[in-house]
Amino acid sequence: MRTVTVERTYYTVTELQSHPGGGFVRALDEYAQQECAWQDWSDERASLKALDEHVGYRRDARWYHDDGLGDCSGLEGRRAWAWLENVVLGPLRKPWIPTVGKRRDRYTRPGKVPDCPFTGLYVDEVLLDSLRDSLRAGMSVGDAMLALESVVQKVCDEEMDYRTSEEAFIEKAEDNGWEFLVDGRRV
Repeated sequence: MRTVTVERTYYTVTELQSHPGGGFVRALDEYAQQECAWQDWSDERASLKALDEHVGYRRDARWYHDDGLGDCSGLEGRRAWAWLENVVLGPLRKPWIPTVGKRRDRYTRPGKVPDCPFTGLYVDEVLLDSLRDSLRAGMSVGDAMLALESVVQKVCDEEMDYRTSEEAFIEKAEDNGWEFLVDGRRV
């Protein structure tokens, strides 16, 4: 029997990045493939579904001219803003209840729409902001609701671009204390 001792050099991600030989690129490619394999956009889609349910919008029946919005689908301008306040934002606002002896803070302020009201994710705010921006740009309520699908897709694309970026890889590798061989394989 023979025992062979092999000496290997382990690199941190910043050391691997400055080392010539392509190990960093290989490690980054492997990381990006793993991130793409584990993508899950169910939370983002859940925010859109929760907003649709809140306003009664039926995304699947849009082409049958029965989107659930009725005559509100064609509203524009001031009437669209009234729809936004009365149907979307109004029911979400904190009630104006007398608070004698109770301390108010920014989280319980009456009349305020709570942050991320549908699912608790930042996508809720992105959808509400996009809805406001679309109505401000003069779109009808139906078209603005339909455009929210592309907003969710854009959020997912931006998230994936960040998650597979070099900066995200370096940050995750440093946070987790990953070490690499010179050829880019993780130890």
